[in-house]
Amino acid sequence: MEGKSYYGLNYSQDLVHKQVSIVLFKRVQNILFSLKFEKPLNRELMHKAINLLIERNDCLRMVFTKRKFKLMQYFQEKNSINHIPYLVFDTVAERTSFIHKFRSGSTNPFKGRMLEVVFAKDLDGKDQVYIKISHYVADLYGVSLLVNDLLNIYASLADGTEMPAPKGSFEEVLAKDVSNKENKDLLERDRKFFEDYLEKHSQPPMYCGLHGSGSDYWMKKKKKGLFYVPFRFVTCSTEGYMMNVPSAVTENVMKWCNENELPLSTFFFYAFAVATSWVNGKEKYQSPLMLVDNRATMNERNCGGCKVQSIGLYTEVDWEKSFKENIQRTFEEQNQLFRHTKTSYFEMEMMQHKKWGYPMLSQVINFCYSYIQTAMPDGVSMQVLTNGKGSLPAYVALQHNVRTNEISVIYDIQTAMTTASQLIDFHNNYIRVIERVIACSNESLNEVIQ
Repeated sequence: MEGKSYYGLNYSQDLVHKQVSIVLFKRVQNILFSLKFEKPLNRELMHKAINLLIERNDCLRMVFTKRKFKLMQYFQEKNSINHIPYLVFDTVAERTSFIHKFRSGSTNPFKGRMLEVVFAKDLDGKDQVYIKISHYVADLYGVSLLVNDLLNIYASLADGTEMPAPKGSFEEVLAKDVSNKENKDLLERDRKFFEDYLEKHSQPPMYCGLHGSGSDYWMKKKKKGLFYVPFRFVTCSTEGYMMNVPSAVTENVMKWCNENELPLSTFFFYAFAVATSWVNGKEKYQSPLMLVDNRATMNERNCGGCKVQSIGLYTEVDWEKSFKENIQRTFEEQNQLFRHTKTSYFEMEMMQHKKWGYPMLSQVINFCYSYIQTAMPDGVSMQVLTNGKGSLPAYVALQHNVRTNEISVIYDIQTAMTTASQLIDFHNNYIRVIERVIACSNESLNEVIQ
């Protein structure tokens, strides 16, 4: 193994590793999704396309190892999947059993297995490709880029046309991250930034759960002073629910964002913060975890791998101000936060512990938001699946279908804290918040949302 270049974890991977190391279920290190094809799938060509995907994207050829008790990673020159199983589902129970088994086992970065694939024929006779990928190499934003590359490779093989250029090198991104981490001036700048930021947010953010005082479990924890409900104490089962933001609502959001020069992801994230504040008695401080693209160059944005930077956003909802004023302030604050990610997860925890008496990021990762903008070709649909038992009391993934503009929302909730009926009520409130702030974005939230 001598002669290889070894890299430590970058900020995204550092956060994922922290989550994986303290939760009970290692399956949370995976992202599980499927692709369904309206036309028959040429499995032989798709198998070839998947191996070409691995060849073209170095993030899928990474291997983790321990060197001097430190977690490191290097890149293999070659890696491939020799055999892809093929299953035929005759009943819903069979399909459910397979998904449960497939997601239960984690990928194995220490053996270079960043990707696992299964071909299947669904109950309606349509072909599906189930894919499980390690969080260490691709958060949800990265998944969309890898999926687009895979489908482009498959189409090129089928049509005999020239393949598009590869998306970029993740090793180049890691090398840049390593260089940044070695820059003492940058590290000191970020340390000072976060210390000042914590001083500004002198009150610890509240848990942004969907249940609030309606849950006996919540109230028992709150009486003990654990208002943040540490997720490491959560051992109950989760269930996933899919709901929609209607296309008419989404189109109005797109129009509003274009007029106000704001990204869609920021709008949906902040509307969610307002909705959770509302159901939690208009608590001022919320603490979602948002995943957004934080790479500086287009090459870095397009390369396969972790292009998503993660950080706990201590979102402030000022009900005396308008939605427009709130979201503009939040957007500017987010941009500042994502420019200061050289500080390690551990260092941030220590600063939080010094300020509040406990580290917020490891205690409250209760809501995870990701915006997947994937231009799926005609005849192919993508479904993001939940991890089953996990660390997140509420997990939301938004997938944007560019043809219908409808957004599918996957809620993965802890059943001991949130019931299905509470979730339905919350989602209806979420849609109501979106509609009202679009219609009256210049009026105070107190006036608009009753």
